[in-house]
Amino acid sequence: MEEVAKCAAQLSQLSVVKDLTVNSGIFIWKLAGMSRLMVTKKDKTLYSPHFFTHEEGYKMQMEVIPGGYGSGRGTYMSLFIGICKGPHDDDLDWPFQQKIILETLDLTGGGQHASWTVVAGKDLKWMKCWQKPVDEDNDLRGAMEFISHTDLNCKKSRFLVDDTIYFRVSLGH
Repeated sequence: MEEVAKCAAQLSQLSVVKDLTVNSGIFIWKLAGMSRLMVTKKDKTLYSPHFFTHEEGYKMQMEVIPGGYGSGRGTYMSLFIGICKGPHDDDLDWPFQQKIILETLDLTGGGQHASWTVVAGKDLKWMKCWQKPVDEDNDLRGAMEFISHTDLNCKKSRFLVDDTIYFRVSLGH
């Protein structure tokens, strides 16, 4: 029950987040109408609003492909995150070094969130993703096989309530 209360508190804070700065190292993205999106936008990339890691911090964005990408195409939802060119880039340390946890929230209260974690500074194969952006955004990093369509489509999916899904980005050191 503590996890449900924590998620509910985070969701209620969305209404007071005005500048899309991560609140306490957490950003939540709500996507409604998932059954429609799984049909009409399954092969399209859906973009979260841009958000910042902290006030005057790194600018980021999440991307989801409902029908999957690469090895996840047709059987999984894919989820990615990327660094975008931001107004404070000249004042920040590069490369980006924080731990990133991408999650889809378990809305049943069971605390069994789907998650993917990377420590940006130790992600040597993908180091280019964490450098100061030259273009509008860098290459993305994430999970091509994030959540199976089976887990999303069942009537008792722990990730969907009222045809809505919530993604969470948690940042740490």
